[in-house]
This record gives sequence, C-alpha cells and structure tokens, in this order.
Amino acid sequence: MGGDRLSAFTRAFLEASVVKTEGAVYYTDLVNVIRDDFLGNDDQTPFFVNQGTGREVLVDDAAKLASFRLRLESEWTEDDDLDDSDEDGEAGATGAAVQILPPLTPKQLLMAAEEQMGTPEEAVELTNALFDGLLSALSQSDFAKFFETTTTEHSNFVEATSREFMIRVLSRETRPDRMVTAEIQRKRKKPSPWESVSLGLLSAMNTEWTEMFNLELNCRLERAQFKLTLTPKYKTLQQLQLVMSCAPSLERCYVFELVTQHPRTDWNAFDDEGREVSRRWYKVGWTEPVEWIINNAREAVEKAVRDHIDAAVKRLS
Repeated sequence: MGGDRLSAFTRAFLEASVVKTEGAVYYTDLVNVIRDDFLGNDDQTPFFVNQGTGREVLVDDAAKLASFRLRLESEWTEDDDLDDSDEDGEAGATGAAVQILPPLTPKQLLMAAEEQMGTPEEAVELTNALFDGLLSALSQSDFAKFFETTTTEHSNFVEATSREFMIRVLSRETRPDRMVTAEIQRKRKKPSPWESVSLGLLSAMNTEWTEMFNLELNCRLERAQFKLTLTPKYKTLQQLQLVMSCAPSLERCYVFELVTQHPRTDWNAFDDEGREVSRRWYKVGWTEPVEWIINNAREAVEKAVRDHIDAAVKRLS
C-alpha cells in the first residue's frame, strides 16, 4: 500500500483504481486519470510505457474494489503529510495517524487467490467467445476472389506448426499447475559406429545434443485449437493458414496466434510446415474480453493476404 506515508504518485494510482464503480478496470483507465492529475506538475511527471494492446485488466469487476475504496478513504486521509521522523506512526501536524494493519492470514491469501482461478464453465465461455468471434470476424473479410476458405477445430494440440512456438513460451512461464505440459528436453545425440571408431576420444569431447519437444493438453477442453486455411484459386499464389490455440492454466488462459505461408509440393498439395509470417501470444484472465485478440488475428490474416498478393502481382508485372 505504499508504506506509512503515500507518495503523490502512489496516492494518484490508488485513487485512480477506484474511480470506476462497475465493469472492468483497465490499466488504460488508470493512465488517463493519473495523466490528468499530474498536468501542470513540474516536480513530478509520470512516464507511461505501453506494452501489448494496452487493454490489460487490473480487475475484471470494479465492485471487487468496494472494500478497498472504503479502506483507502478511512486510512489514508486527503492530507497525508506525516513527519518523516515520526517512527511511532503517531499523529503528525495534520492530526492524522496511520494504522499499521496485520499481514493477511494464509486463509485470506488463499481466498484472494481463489477469486482469480478459472472454472471449467469459464473456460467454455472464453473459448466459445474467441472461436465464434473469429468465425464471425473472418467471414466479413473478402478472401473469396483469390482463396477458398475452410475452418477446422480440435479438442487437442494437433497443429504441428504451432507446437514449438507454444512450448518455448509456456516452458518459460511460471504456472501453478500442469494443465498443459510444455517441455524442452536436451538429449545426447548418439554417434554412429563409424564416428565412434574413427574419432575416439575427440568424439566424446565434442558431444552433440538434440532438443526434444513435448506438448500435451492434460485437461478437457472441447475447443483448444482453431485453424483457418486459405487455399489459393490460382497456382501463382501459396496457401495461408491461421492457427489459434488456447492453453489453459488455473489463473489465466494463454492464447497463441500464428500465421504461416505454404508453397506447393505437388499440383494440389502444400508444404506442411510452411514459412512463418507472424506470431503473437497473449495472457488473458478467464473473465476478460477477447475482442481485441480477435481483431488482432483478423488484421494479421488480412495483412498476410494483402502482402502475398502484392508480392505476386509485383513479380508478374
């Protein structure tokens, strides 16, 4: 809470967090309030760094901050100028005293964390909103002139193009569960008999290693992956694919967006791996909106289509 004495910025941050009384509170809401509070303040100018979409959620329901709002009003008065030398926390010049609260008990901490945990029902709602929203948004894009469009869904991580991407991200994340297994294992590469005989000790000193990737969805999820395939009507063009994957964790859902481009390997066949065009990943709370993720994915596909057609036309001109 900022200690016995609140700085100007800490006070502004806390007060900005309780301005809204209903709906989700986004970090952009806090930024807008704080920026206005410090207009004309030559002594302190907050500096904001935006990352991702800027729609990250501080709390999904402002009503959850009702008790905090009361605590802020009662324990930190508007005039919070305590004498720095007053180590006992007694009243300063303003007559205001700061109450030192005991730390939360283990049960209180667990109860607070429990509110952030997802449920099977929320997982269904989020994946439905994401995948149904993608179907709706992509149906409004005009691909029919150049591509035939098909969509596929899986209840597991089937699409090979996104496996390594997902594993490398999830293996670095701290997750309190094993709802998804994402591991990178390094194994010693065995030398061939000829290499063992000819190189001897030198071969043993220069051991080669290979990476083994393991990705498993351990929990039940009816809609885990969504795949959009754009198959070209003209042989000059290549196939484009969008794969959206949902990797559940107790506290949040990880969403992966991958667009790839696939050249022909036969008259009517395309390379399975393809070339990566763009990729992004997101962490979203189970009750947070997903419209911004849908818009990002739609824009990524539309840009990939435009760039590919422009490159083909330029090559033919």
